Amino acid sequence: MFVTQNQFYVFLACIAFGAIGGTLFSLFRLLSLAVIIKVIKVVFDALFFIIFAFGMVIYSFYLNLPSIRAYMIIGNFLGLFLYIKSFHIILAKALKMAYNNIKRKRSKTKDDRDKV
Repeated sequence: MFVTQNQFYVFLACIAFGAIGGTLFSLFRLLSLAVIIKVIKVVFDALFFIIFAFGMVIYSFYLNLPSIRAYMIIGNFLGLFLYIKSFHIILAKALKMAYNNIKRKRSKTKDDRDKV
C-alpha cells in the first residue's frame, strides 16, 4: 500500500481495532475483578496490552497496512478510549439491570410473594 494514500482509512481501521480491543479489555477486567491481589491485576492488564499489541501487528499484516506509524497507535488507543467512554457504560448499565432482574426473580418464594 502506498504510504501517503488512504491514511485516513488506515486511521479508521485502527480506531475500529481499538474499539474491538475494548471488548477484550472488558473481559480482562472481569478476570481481574475476581482477583484480590493487586499485583495479579497489574499482570492481567499488562497481559492484555501485550495481546493487544500482538493483535495489532497481525491485524496490520492481514489488512496489508503500512508499517506501524504513530497515527496508527493513536488510532488504536483512541478506539479503546471511545469504547470505554461510550459503549462500555451502556453495556455496564444493561448488565446491571439484567443482574438485578435475575436477583429479584430468584428471591421470590413459590407463592409469588417477595421475601421479607
